Amino acid sequence: MPWMGPGRRYYYQRQRINGRIVYTYYGAGKLAPLVAEMERLRQERRQHERWEAQMARNEFAELAATPEAIILLLEEAQRAAAAALVEAGYHQHKRQWRKKRDYKDKNQNQSTDSCPTNSCSDCWAAHRERMDQRDPCRDEA
Repeated sequence: MPWMGPGRRYYYQRQRINGRIVYTYYGAGKLAPLVAEMERLRQERRQHERWEAQMARNEFAELAATPEAIILLLEEAQRAAAAALVEAGYHQHKRQWRKKRDYKDKNQNQSTDSCPTNSCSDCWAAHRERMDQRDPCRDEA
């Protein structure tokens, strides 16, 4: 906090209270140097606390840092896992591994003799006729 004045010096102390700066006048008497010394000691203590906190943060950052060998090992493991997933038929979508869909036509693999669901092209017409006979609403449409 400043000693102020062009000729005879006097001591002011500034404080921020509710967002406003408030000045406290201590004058130039015996009290002013004592208050100034107390303020200087308080500032030195706060500076020392900030320095200790910075040292603690730096020490923690050094301890928390991952060694380069572990980073390389992790990257290699991720590449191996990705290769295995691609080989198994997966792909990555927005950093998620998903199974690729099989877009083969289902009608190609089914024979006309064993079609329990009537989904092959040969028996679809017969299935459609049976469904039309069962649904009385189809005739109205």
